[in-house]
Amino acid sequence: MNKILSIRIIPTLLLCLAVSGCGTGPEKRVNTGEGPFSARARNTLASENPEGLLRVGEGFERSGNLQGALNIYGQAMAAAPELVDAQIAYARVTGMLGGHDRSIGMLTALLEAHPANPSVRTALANVNIRMGRFQLATLVLKPMLEDPLASTELLDLGGRLSQVSNQPEKARQLFGRTLDQHPNEPKYLRHMALSF
Repeated sequence: MNKILSIRIIPTLLLCLAVSGCGTGPEKRVNTGEGPFSARARNTLASENPEGLLRVGEGFERSGNLQGALNIYGQAMAAAPELVDAQIAYARVTGMLGGHDRSIGMLTALLEAHPANPSVRTALANVNIRMGRFQLATLVLKPMLEDPLASTELLDLGGRLSQVSNQPEKARQLFGRTLDQHPNEPKYLRHMALSF
C-alpha cells in the first residue's frame, strides 16, 4: 500500500516542484513602478479598477513603451482573469515584441473560448499579417467580413488582405462596401483605385 502511494505521490510532487520552479506569470501586486507610474499606484488600480489599469497599458503601448505596456497588461490579467481585453492586449504586445508563436497560441486559445469576440479575431489576424501569413489572416477575419454590419476599418483590412493574396475582385467588393459607408474617404478611394 505504501509503495503504491509513493509511486503516485512522488511524480505528483516532482511535477508541482517543476511547475513552481518555472517562471511565474504576471502578478497582481508588484514592487516596482513602470516609468512615472509608481508600484503603489499600479497596485491600487489593479485592486480597485483593473480596466483602468488596462487603459494605462494602452497609453504605454501608444507611446511605444511596449515592455511597460506588457507589464501593465500582465498585472491587469492577474488582477482580473476574466478581463478578456487584458488577455488580448497581453497577447498582442507579446507578438509585437517578437513572441509571434506565443502570441498566436494565446490568441488561438482565446478564440476557441470566445469565438464571437471581434477583438480576438482582429488581434490574431494582425499577428498573422506581421508574420506574412496573409491567407491565414483572411481565414481568421472571414466570419466578420461576411457580416453585413462589418466596420469600414475591418472591410478595408479585408480588402487589402485580398489584394495581397492576388484576389483583386474580392478586394474591390470589400472596398466597395467601405465606399458605400464612406463614399468620399480618400483612403478608401485610394485603396479601390490601387486594386485596379
